[in-house]
Amino acid sequence: MKDEIALEIKNLNYTALSNEILKNISCNFKKGLFYSIIGPNGSGKTTLLRHISRNLMPREDVILIEGKDAAYFKGTDFAKIVSYVPQQIDSSCTFTAFDVVLMGRYPYIKRFEGEKKKDVDIALWAMKVTNTFAIKDKNINFLSGGERQRVIIARAIAQQGKILLLDEPTSHLDIHHQIEIMDTLKQLNINYGITVLCVLHDLNTACEYSDYIVVMKDGKIENMGKPQDVLNEKIIKNVYGIDVSIIKNPVNGNFHIIPQSNLKSYSKCIGSI
Repeated sequence: MKDEIALEIKNLNYTALSNEILKNISCNFKKGLFYSIIGPNGSGKTTLLRHISRNLMPREDVILIEGKDAAYFKGTDFAKIVSYVPQQIDSSCTFTAFDVVLMGRYPYIKRFEGEKKKDVDIALWAMKVTNTFAIKDKNINFLSGGERQRVIIARAIAQQGKILLLDEPTSHLDIHHQIEIMDTLKQLNINYGITVLCVLHDLNTACEYSDYIVVMKDGKIENMGKPQDVLNEKIIKNVYGIDVSIIKNPVNGNFHIIPQSNLKSYSKCIGSI
């Protein structure tokens, strides 16, 4: 299965207000693998996910989902394949956390019919695996940013898509919940064969969880490959403009990236008032 193509992008370009945001993006993503998309702010990562998720509608024959033109899927059929967790979360509603997660079942609920027991069970399962079950009856507006983020991830998991897109899923989370969510995503990837495309800023998190990494800069893909092949001192310097040291993680053998400060020395001055 992992040699089959889940998603193919062919010559994707996007311009907004005369600014070239994406420039001739061409790549493919294999089924059942975990991909991280990294790069500096403004490199086009979010815009790329928004095209794949059809929040920005792609042109014909540019994005293919399982070999079919993404532009021609019906809304519910597309939602059964692709789930999307955006960077910004709109919480201006009065729903409970459980209600929000249950919304992930909408592609499977027929018009004029309510949710079935299976839909409820799947929503509760998604809350358990994201550690949000304990807050299921709370109003979404009264949750912390991190709790809301985990609820939205639970909604995407309840949708049971084959491709899961996430835009900075750990940005609002403390370190405990960062690890918890990334572990959950990896387990879903391994146990259920879900193809994961995840925008991340933390290079070490990308190294830890990814089968492949996509490196973006200035709207283009600079490199794409296994972590050890595309994240080295030279590439990181070219993309981020910083020097790094790369060492071997003594716990699991993965390599670990340490940024080097440009500040060679400093002095601490304490003034008097």
